Amino acid sequence: MKIVKTINSEIFRSYDLRGVVDIDLNADVMYTLGRAYATFLSERRIKESTIGRDNRLTGEEYSKAFIQGMNDGGINTIDIGLSLSQIVYFSSYYFQIKGSVMISASHNPKNFNGLKLGVGYSDTMITEEIQHLRQIVEIGQYSEGKGTNRSEDIFSAYKTDILKRFSLKKKWKIVVEGCNTGSGVFYPTIFRDAGCEVIEQNCIPDGSFPLGVPDPTEIKVLERLAKRIKQEKADIGFAYDTDGDRMSVVDENGSIIWMDSIVALFAQDVLDLLP
Repeated sequence: MKIVKTINSEIFRSYDLRGVVDIDLNADVMYTLGRAYATFLSERRIKESTIGRDNRLTGEEYSKAFIQGMNDGGINTIDIGLSLSQIVYFSSYYFQIKGSVMISASHNPKNFNGLKLGVGYSDTMITEEIQHLRQIVEIGQYSEGKGTNRSEDIFSAYKTDILKRFSLKKKWKIVVEGCNTGSGVFYPTIFRDAGCEVIEQNCIPDGSFPLGVPDPTEIKVLERLAKRIKQEKADIGFAYDTDGDRMSVVDENGSIIWMDSIVALFAQDVLDLLP
């Protein structure tokens, strides 16, 4: 792998990096971005980073390239493999390190990929920091070193941490629509261990996304989830995107519970904790 001199500036967005595979992104671009992120972290005296990825077809290749870039830039890495964004955020607390990387293009089509980059605990890059990363690439002066890489599976620790925070008063019957993403690996396990009966739908990961764009807010996704809920006489259903941070909810009648109602429920919980 080699450093590339120019990268399409349009992939540097407000809260993440996202581009088209083989047009904006390839292994050399990801290696270069790894070198740039290593430089960014080194400027802040951060020496370690975790890294996870979704199940896109380019995910494993891009992850290896980005890790190599960070290692060559002097950053030690912990590869947590197939993951979700929230598990990557959790990894910072678990390992007590501020660097974190999620290789994902969220709910975008299969020919996209991208990066979410951490700068602290539950703190990801925003516009100013992402533009600084772009400037590092443009200047082309990178930190150097001999970082190491190791692999760790932290899903069990994440699941334990989640499950200790609540208990269910009944055994819910749940449909999980995985949209053929990594979310279909993790969420059914969490729900089952919480005591739910889980019906899995499209939970086998397939980075070609044979059913279309992995966006849980798409009407066709909601329709097939609602249909299965009524068939199974389930209590509720959830659909997720590739990195698990976008969700749709359908009730027992097949009706969509819109996000403003869900946010209101979350707000009630937050206000109970922080009045």
